[in-house]
Parts: sequence; C-alpha cells; structure tokens
Amino acid sequence: MTPEQENSLISSVAELRDVFVDLDDRVREMDGRVQNLDSRVQNLDSRVQNLDSRVQNLDDRVRDLDDRVRDLGARVAGVDARVERLDAKVEQLDHNQQIILSQLQRVSSDLEGLKQETALTNTRVEAYQKASNQVVNLAFTLVGSATVALVILAVRTATGN
Repeated sequence: MTPEQENSLISSVAELRDVFVDLDDRVREMDGRVQNLDSRVQNLDSRVQNLDSRVQNLDDRVRDLDDRVRDLGARVAGVDARVERLDAKVEQLDHNQQIILSQLQRVSSDLEGLKQETALTNTRVEAYQKASNQVVNLAFTLVGSATVALVILAVRTATGN
C-alpha cells in the first residue's frame, strides 16, 4: 500500500470514526428521546387506565340512573292512573253534589211551604182553642144557670111557692 493510500485510508477511518461518534451521539440522543417518550407513554397509559376506570364508573352510574328513570316512569304511570281515577271520582262527586243541591232546594222549598201551612194551622188551632174555651165557658155558664134554676125551683117547690 502506498503512503497516499495509507493516508487516504487513515483519513477515511477518521471520517468513519467521526461519523460513528456522530451516530453514537445521535443514538444516545434518540435513546433519551425514546426513554422520554416511553415515560410519556407510561404516563398516558396510567391516565388512560384512570379514565377507563372513571368511564366504567360513569357507565355504572348511567345504568343505575336508567334503572331509576324506568322505575320513576312506572311510578309516574301508576300515579297518572290514580289521578285519572280520582278525577273520575271527583266528577262523580260533583254530579252527586249537583243532585244533592237540587234535592236540598226542593226540601227547602217544601220546608218553607210546611212553615206556611204550620203557621196557618197554628192560627186555626188558636181560633179553635178560643172557640172551644168560649163553648166550655158557655157550657159551664149554662150548667151553672141550670143548676141555679133547679135549686130555685127546688126551693120554691119545697117552700110551696
């Protein structure tokens, strides 16, 4: 080998060594970046697991809420049915109230008529009682007069006059 070739070879080896040093530096840099990325991936994996757990918890809560909403829907339907029945009963009670009010008005009217008839009857009874008392008084007066007349007659007969 010639000295020129030897120098060229040394120069090439030096260049290769510089290239290898640069590559080694770049590999170390890439290793650092890979480690950094690996750390970030692990951090992201941890966060994803945390989020998965939270999502699972939220899914459970949503299912629980869905069940509760279904239960409430059934209860609301039951309440609606009860309200409809109560509305029907209220309508029936309103109808019955109207009938009772109508009957009450008739009874009130009848009662007013009875009051008037009672007042008239009381007036007649008072008149009959007065007339009856007068008849009784007249009867007693006649009985008294007849008794006096009989006594006078008996006394005259007994005395001879």
